[in-house]
Formats: sequence, C-alpha cells, structure tokens
Amino acid sequence: MNLTSRSKSIGMNESRMRMNIILVLFILLVLAAQTFCIPSRDAKAQDDERVSIALSTRFILKNSTSLYTLVATAFKGDYESTGGPGLPSSIPPGSEQNFEVKRSVYKAYNYLASAYYNVVHPTSGNVGTVIMDMIVYGGTENNQTRTDTAVETTGPVYGQLGSSNNNGYFNVATIRIS
Repeated sequence: MNLTSRSKSIGMNESRMRMNIILVLFILLVLAAQTFCIPSRDAKAQDDERVSIALSTRFILKNSTSLYTLVATAFKGDYESTGGPGLPSSIPPGSEQNFEVKRSVYKAYNYLASAYYNVVHPTSGNVGTVIMDMIVYGGTENNQTRTDTAVETTGPVYGQLGSSNNNGYFNVATIRIS
C-alpha cells in the first residue's frame, strides 16, 4: 500500500467516524426531547385528562333518614379519582357523601358517574336500593357547565333533588323516608 492510498483510507475512516458521532448525537437529542419536553397541546383528550384535577363538579348524596344506612355496592363512571370513593363505603343516618365528577373545558366532552347503594335497616337488613346518576355536560355558551342529577330508589325511601347553599354546592340529592 502506498502513501497516497493510505492517506485516502485514513481520511475516509475519519469522515465515517464524524458521521457516526453526528448520528449518535442526533439520536440522543431525539430521546432527550421526547423525555423532557412538554407534549403538544393539540391532543385535547390527553390535555383534558392532564388538567382534570382542577376541573371537577361536586355532587352530594345526603342520607336524611334517622334509621337507614346506605351501603355502597358499586361506583361506576367518570369520577375525578379513579373508581369513585371506593368500597367499602357507607353513609350512616344523617350523614352525606361527596362525589367529584370530571368536568371538561371542551364542549364535546360529557361525563357520567353512578353510585349504587343498598338501603340497610339495622335489624331487617337490606330493604331497598338507591342509584344516583351524576351527569356533567361540557362547557356551554358563556363557558357555563350544566349538570343533571337523577335518583332512583326502591323500598321505604325516596330521593329528592335540590340545591344546598352550604359551601356553595348545588348538586344535592337527599334520601328521605317514604
């Protein structure tokens, strides 16, 4: 091998080495950007989930009976914390349970959460049921959120929908003796 061909060989190896270093640095830059950069705000659903802790609507279920305990059997739907308050859960006579249901800043997103309870008498056991549906509609005109509450009952109790001025919460369902 003469000196000229050897110089060309060394020059090509240096050129390849520089190219490999640039390629490795580019790959590291892409990995760092994906790891540390904030994701795009274009993905509305992901963005809504990320900020949803600040966007929820409170619903209250009051047990206004003096005798019956409401014992939760299931929580389904779009609660702020996963799965709702959690089981086991009960509402003794004269007490209440708060529910935080997700709310969206986008008009197209509506949320529904349901709470299922057995009505339990201290000596007779299970005597009825209560199902509370809590609906939060996405922002409407003037950025107002609209809510609906529905209560279905069986047994010796009935549900009464209303509002409460206590603490400014207006989504209240009260369980009373029939």
